[in-house]
Amino acid sequence: MKPEILVGLVPLLFFALIFGGIVLAIVFIIKRRKMLKAFALENGYTYAKSGNIESIPSLYLKIGHSRYISNLISGNYKVSPIKFFDFKSTIGYGKHQRHVNFSVFEIEYKSNLKRFLLLSRKMRFSPGNLYSGFQNGFGREIKLEGDFHKYFTLYVPEDYEIEVFQIFTPDTMAKFIDLASNFSFEFVDNKILIYTRGLIYKKEKLNKVHELAKILVDELAVKLERI
Repeated sequence: MKPEILVGLVPLLFFALIFGGIVLAIVFIIKRRKMLKAFALENGYTYAKSGNIESIPSLYLKIGHSRYISNLISGNYKVSPIKFFDFKSTIGYGKHQRHVNFSVFEIEYKSNLKRFLLLSRKMRFSPGNLYSGFQNGFGREIKLEGDFHKYFTLYVPEDYEIEVFQIFTPDTMAKFIDLASNFSFEFVDNKILIYTRGLIYKKEKLNKVHELAKILVDELAVKLERI
């Protein structure tokens, strides 16, 4: 084959690679959306392509700009409303910008809580690593008894420490370490939000976090109503 012909084929090959990548991305998105819809149907929940991010009273989800939520799944476990959604935002601008995305489970209780934050030490992404003083919105860091601080960093308002000790009893801390050390949590108003590392792509992990959400309902519902 003549060199000039090969040179002429380079743009076509480049275009083909880009087009193929776009097609694969679209197929992947459709396949994941089908998985989420099936999960919603199996659990008697509803599915929507998007939701209102301003309705979520989260400081954690205020990071960045161009923020939005998608793949909203809503339902109830016992008397507690449960939601699942994907969060995406952009931090910075131009060549310095980075895209942030992860999946979230939201549990709603009857009682109202003050805002506090439980960050997993295993999670690479944390707003605290991106914004100086981010944790100040939640209070100061405190350490609970035992090895809990090796797995989580806890930020609590100064006038709310007694209530937090009532929530995180030794048995509850043991369950968080065994079942939830890969996730971070925001407690705010009458909600607990569970943050994952990145988006959930596999049905097995989705079921795992769903089970964790149900365990937290069973574990914390009575405690929170007493506070």
